[in-house]
Amino acid sequence: MSFDGRSFLTSARQLASPAPEGMPLDIEEANVRSAISRAYYAAFWRARTRYLADGERMPRMDAHQIVIDAFRTSRYRNRMAIGAHLSRLRVERNTADYQANIGTLSDLRARAQRMIDTAALVLTAIDRLDA
Repeated sequence: MSFDGRSFLTSARQLASPAPEGMPLDIEEANVRSAISRAYYAAFWRARTRYLADGERMPRMDAHQIVIDAFRTSRYRNRMAIGAHLSRLRVERNTADYQANIGTLSDLRARAQRMIDTAALVLTAIDRLDA
C-alpha cells in the first residue's frame, strides 16, 4: 500500500474538532497540538513523495530540511510557495510539539485551523504539479 500523507490531514481535522463535553482541558490541548503536528506531516509526507518521484534521493539526515529547501529554492514560483508553506508548517509543528506555553486554547485552535488550511493548500499545490 502506498501512503502519501493525506490521511494525516484527515486525522488533523478530527483532532482539531470540538471536544466532547467533559473532556479534560489538558487532553483537549494535546489533541489540538497534535492536529498541528499532523497537518505538518500531511504536507511534508506529500512533498517528500513528490521529491522522490522527481528522482531525488532521500538522505538519512535532515530529510525535512532537505525537502523543504528543495521546494523553497526551486526556480519555479509554485514550488517556492510550497517550500515557504512547508517551512512555516514545520515551525508551527515544532512550537506545538516543544513549547510549553503557546497561548490560550482558543488561540491554539485558531492556529491549528490555519495550519490545517495551509496543509490542504500544499496538498492541492503539489497535486497541480502532477497535472
